[in-house]
Amino acid sequence: MTVEQALYGYSDGHRQLAASVQLSSVDAYELATRSDLASNARLGPGMSYVCGFALKDSGAFAFIKTWPAPEMPRPGCVWSHVLVLPRKFLTGQVNLGVLKTLFLKPGSRAAHDEYSRKIEVPRLLKSGVADRFEVQRIISAYYEGRTLHYAELPGEKFEEALLAAWSQQWPKLRAAFQFRTVFGSAAVDDDRGLIVRIGPSNPSRSTNTAPEKWLSAATADATSATITPLRRFLWRYGKDTARPRTAFRPLVELHLADARGSRRSPAEILESFPKPLDAATLKRDALGVTPSALSLTRRLDGEEFVMLAISGQALSSGLISREELETTVGTLDQRDLKRAAIALGSVQDSKIGDAAALSEAVSRVIEPDALSDEAMPISFVTGVLAMRPELIKAFDAARLDEAGILGLFDVAEGRAAEDRLIAAIMSRLPSNQSLATLGRRASEAFVVAVGLSTEGGLHERWRPFFPSRAREVVARGLAELKGSKQVGHAVALIDFSTEHDVKPSAFVEAAGRAGPSATEAERTDLDVYLLVLCRWNPARSIDIIADILPRLRKVALANGFSVRGRALLDRHLPYVSESWDLNKRLLKLLRNVRRDGVNIDRIVERMPLSKDELLYVFDEDGDGLNSLVLRLFWPFNLG
Repeated sequence: MTVEQALYGYSDGHRQLAASVQLSSVDAYELATRSDLASNARLGPGMSYVCGFALKDSGAFAFIKTWPAPEMPRPGCVWSHVLVLPRKFLTGQVNLGVLKTLFLKPGSRAAHDEYSRKIEVPRLLKSGVADRFEVQRIISAYYEGRTLHYAELPGEKFEEALLAAWSQQWPKLRAAFQFRTVFGSAAVDDDRGLIVRIGPSNPSRSTNTAPEKWLSAATADATSATITPLRRFLWRYGKDTARPRTAFRPLVELHLADARGSRRSPAEILESFPKPLDAATLKRDALGVTPSALSLTRRLDGEEFVMLAISGQALSSGLISREELETTVGTLDQRDLKRAAIALGSVQDSKIGDAAALSEAVSRVIEPDALSDEAMPISFVTGVLAMRPELIKAFDAARLDEAGILGLFDVAEGRAAEDRLIAAIMSRLPSNQSLATLGRRASEAFVVAVGLSTEGGLHERWRPFFPSRAREVVARGLAELKGSKQVGHAVALIDFSTEHDVKPSAFVEAAGRAGPSATEAERTDLDVYLLVLCRWNPARSIDIIADILPRLRKVALANGFSVRGRALLDRHLPYVSESWDLNKRLLKLLRNVRRDGVNIDRIVERMPLSKDELLYVFDEDGDGLNSLVLRLFWPFNLG
């Protein structure tokens, strides 16, 4: 590694005497000024002091050591050896402690040719270990913005400690580092760097107090003979911090937290590095964007990932790309994906900007089972289902709010998915919006409502929805029903309406399909309804009448009709007078059927009628009655 140099001293004034590099007039003037004897300085034999700063024009760093030159004709003359350190040197040289050995105090009559040559320094050359206490004082003063006080010039032990603290810094911080020695009460025109004040002024704070953890860790690293994990951490994550000096302590504390296995919140990272691209490498590694082999920090969990990505504007700032976001989210395990989803639920305006992009990324890869977790935000679950509509058919949509369910109708794929949504809507109180939506899907809703009704899951306020739509829902929905229980509930849902064109046989066919069986009460109500339908055309429905009328007469004799069943029979059975009970009115119906020319023998055969009832049903037709009696009792009429 190459180091340039220059020598300044007295020659009809303080000026440059030799140099290995041609400096601009701006840099040369600044060096001439700052390499001269400091204000108030009184240097005795063997004394020296150092300063360092970045040159304005070239950007190189000037490291200067100054000695007294009493042999010169003018009082207060000094020799100053300047090491001009290019940026490449500060970036590549591992140990800056070797710089101490490069300083050379000239003699009054010595040739200055050697100051005109470049100096080559082995990149990996090491120096001795600096004094721990001195290093701690320097680190503490510099990063806490305090002046470092000494009663007298500290000497070489201080210089070694200074170089150790400087070596610890990453290149960007090294280049910004500046230090100067101030004597007595001399004013400081630039206090941005480390100020070392010599004299009996205010002492530094007590050294009896135990140092803070960050300071102890930083001191241990700076005085280590080997490269430590903390040093690697500082160099990796300090390189793109916006304010390197301010970033030093937070970075050390973050490393200590990682070493302890402690969790750190994204708020802590953002508090120290508030701008989106401040400490970009640290944030990318914490998010898990960087390959794990390169990362030196713990990856955030799902919740922390969301907070840092959104609060830190990771996507919109360009910290990470959309592709990187998708890839990184795809590497999260399901536990962290759930944590991320839950965290997204607490984000305001989660449907715009970085939050929306992150929500989409999580939605694409989260497992369907996770959506059933009660901790998952409903808004997130709804978003996943909207993005992945194939999941709707297997999801219990009852968890969603009404607005979410209604919105999913536009993306639902297939009947099974729509039925899930319909069931969720009809299990809760209807609203104007839900009534309008299901009004466009009345037949499908009817079939779902039947299933809910048989299971006790239909909200009662949905029952008035179907009677006015009986013609539509029965015509299209009856074919999907299976078993007497479903058909019985379907009839009840349309309030036993006969305002449709479906034949009784279609109801019988549906009730005969394999499916749940109706209870006795439900079966009776269904029989009543079928009888009402059959009365319009008994000749075509005689088989149905023959099946249900004997059962209904038993119920009539036992006075076992439900309120609804009795009301239907009262409305539709032939009426003679108030003294006639339902049994007589059923017989009257049977009599009317016979009068219409329909053969009722099969029906009568299944009904235990008295002689008077038989005479009534057959209009006292002796021949017809005798013929029927003969068939009924023929085994006993053998001779």
